[in-house]
Amino acid sequence: MITNKNRLSVIVITRDRNILTQKTIESVRKTMKLFKSVDIYVFDNLSNPNPERISLFSKLLSNKYIQYYSYDTNTSLCDCFGKAVVIQRWIKIMQDQHTLRKFIDKGENKLKDYYMILDNDVILGPNFDKYFLAANEALKKSEPNLHFFVKFIGGIPKASREHPITRTHTIKCSDGEEFQVMAAVHGGGGCCWIFDYEKLCKLQWPTESILNTYKKYKRQDTTAWGLIKAKFGNVPTRYVGGIIPPDPENPLVLHIGEVLQTSMCNVLTRQGPKAYNREKHNFELRELELKNMTAKEIYDKFKMLDSATIW
Repeated sequence: MITNKNRLSVIVITRDRNILTQKTIESVRKTMKLFKSVDIYVFDNLSNPNPERISLFSKLLSNKYIQYYSYDTNTSLCDCFGKAVVIQRWIKIMQDQHTLRKFIDKGENKLKDYYMILDNDVILGPNFDKYFLAANEALKKSEPNLHFFVKFIGGIPKASREHPITRTHTIKCSDGEEFQVMAAVHGGGGCCWIFDYEKLCKLQWPTESILNTYKKYKRQDTTAWGLIKAKFGNVPTRYVGGIIPPDPENPLVLHIGEVLQTSMCNVLTRQGPKAYNREKHNFELRELELKNMTAKEIYDKFKMLDSATIW
C-alpha cells in the first residue's frame, strides 16, 4: 500500500567513484518520495581512503544525507568479496533494527519497512517508488516465491525472460495507471535489488557461503541465486521480479557505470589489479564530466543508452 507509513533502508556499496557515489545517493533522496523515512547506509570497501574521500562522507553524515558509514579492508573482509560480506552484515543490522522497532515504534510512529541494495553507480528513474510499492503489494499472493525486484531488462537475462514458466503480470497503481511486472526464474545484473522485510530475511546466507567469494572479485549474485535455487530443490521457480518501464524511453533504473564503462569487477576478475588501476584512472577522467551535473541531468543525458531502451 502506498502511504506515508513506509520506511526505506538503502545500502549503497562503494568502491572508489567519489562523484558517482554522491549522484547515486542524491538520486535516492530525490526519487523515493513515497516513503516517510529514507535511511542510507554506505559500506565502503577497499577504496583509496584519501582525505577527499573521508571528508566527503564526513560531510554527508553531518548533513544527515546518509545515516551510516563504514570502511573495510582486506583484513576485515577476510579476503572475501566486499559486496557479499557487507550485504550480509547489513541484513543482520536491519533484522536487529526491525526487532527493536517492534518495541520502540508504536501507533502513529509505526512504519512498514522496505529495503534496497544499490551499487554506487545507479540513477533511479521517475516514479520508481510508485511502481515498486504497487508491484510488491500486488504479487504477494500470486508470486509467493519472489525474493527481490530488479532492474529490467538487465536484471533478468534473455533465457530467463523466455523460460516457459516465466509470467508477466499487469498491475494497476492506486492512481489507475497500469504497468507490467515479469516474474522470472533467474536473475541477472545485481546493481539494484529492492524488497520488503519478508524478502530481506530470505536473502540471508549461512556464513560459510561467503567462502564462495574468497579471493574473488565477484560471486555475490551467483551465490545468492544458487542458494535460492537450492531451497526449491533446483526446480525452476519464479524468484525474481522485473518491473517493466511503462515508458520504454525512461528506464526505472539507469546503471550509469555500465553505460560509461564496463564492470570494474569484471576487469579485476579477467585482467587483474594492473588493468583495474588503469581502467579506474580512465573512469575517473570520465566521471569528472558529471561532477557539476545533478542526478536528474545525468539521467536525462544518458537514459537512451541504457539497456532497457536498446533491447
